[in-house]
Amino acid sequence: SDVYKRQVEQIPNPPQRKADKEFVATTNDNQAIIYRLNGDTNPLHIDPDMAEMGGFNKPIIHGLCTYGLAARGVYELFCDGDVNKLREISGRFTSHVFPGETVHFDYWVEGPIVIFSGKTVERGKEVLRGAATILRASPKL
Repeated sequence: SDVYKRQVEQIPNPPQRKADKEFVATTNDNQAIIYRLNGDTNPLHIDPDMAEMGGFNKPIIHGLCTYGLAARGVYELFCDGDVNKLREISGRFTSHVFPGETVHFDYWVEGPIVIFSGKTVERGKEVLRGAATILRASPKL
């Protein structure tokens, strides 16, 4: 849709400087099994034969899981324990994550925007790129 296309086009590229903060999240071997509880029963995430049909050598983690890891990093690093400070988050998947892999996220602060990129530690493959809008200070009434 046009709305989705605009959202993807608005995701900024990571700055060409060292990240301001980093967050590392290790997934579990059974992560895809747990994420089926969210209602996504696509066999690509659980059945090795279906994963192979999809071009993967084994099942992959749900995108929702990868997206959640990035959001968790934003929350833990930039929201001071207040979930209301995370105003908006968007991202674009650039590759997949296998269960048991570790994802290393880099975060760059650009005003109220936090730009992020996540790569698998094991394969060095970027898997997600995005941005979040953070409320920096509570408005005064």
